[in-house]
This record gives sequence, structure tokens and C-alpha cells, in this order.
Amino acid sequence: MFKPNLAKIWHGTYRYDINDEFNPSEKQTQFEMYLTLKWFRRFAGEIAEDETGIPEWAKVEGHVNGQLIHFNKKYPSLWASDGNGEMVTIPGQSSVEIIYDGKLSEDNRTITGTWQIPFQTRIIFGQDCEFAETSGTWGAKVAD
Repeated sequence: MFKPNLAKIWHGTYRYDINDEFNPSEKQTQFEMYLTLKWFRRFAGEIAEDETGIPEWAKVEGHVNGQLIHFNKKYPSLWASDGNGEMVTIPGQSSVEIIYDGKLSEDNRTITGTWQIPFQTRIIFGQDCEFAETSGTWGAKVAD
């Protein structure tokens, strides 16, 4: 069975869906993803984003099945948009998991796919806070 080697540095971008309230300008965020292989088609790694994204490293863990790739991304802290559209960290809260799905190109040098943050409710500063479902697209290429 064919086993793609994902243990590479990947340069990519992600963007929110156009109708998403968090991205009225249709901006995209660039990132670098560093992956290492584990057992049974699993991988782990880290992602660093440019200045338009979250300013801390995120961890990723996932698996590959043929040309299909799936991973979860999680930051050390919970980040949310404040009333002015700025990203702020919320003390004492763990990050939400961001779910990524994608497909490797035939030459295994490009991945394209979608991402999603599921709806959830958290108690923050003693109040119930709802985090709306958010989604978008992403893509990455092997760094040369």
C-alpha cells in the first residue's frame, strides 16, 4: 500500500468562508507546518501563522489514509475576537480543536481541503458564552 511521506515543511494558507462574520475582508492567513511521522499512518507537528493569524504555535495530530489527510489543530490558549475584531486570549481556558480535512495531490506535494471549528458553549468569567461554528478552506505545498 502506498504511504505518502508527510514529514516535511509545508507552506500554506487558510481563509474563512466568505459569509463568515469573522472574515468580512476575505483575508487569508499564511502558515508554516512542520510534520513528523508516527506509527500507523499517523503524524504530529506544529504550525506557526503570520501576523494576521494567532500569535502562538499550534500543535497538530492526525492521520493519512491513501491521499486523504485529517488532523486536529489546537493552540495552547483559547483565542476569540473581541468587540473590535481583534484577537485576544482568554485566561484559564483551553483552546478549541480545529478540524482539518484535505486531499494530497498525485505527486504528494500539495494539499487542499476544508477546516471547521464546531459550535460549542463555554463558561467564561461565570457566564455562558457561545462560540459559533466557523469554517473555511486551506491549502499547503511542500517547501522547496
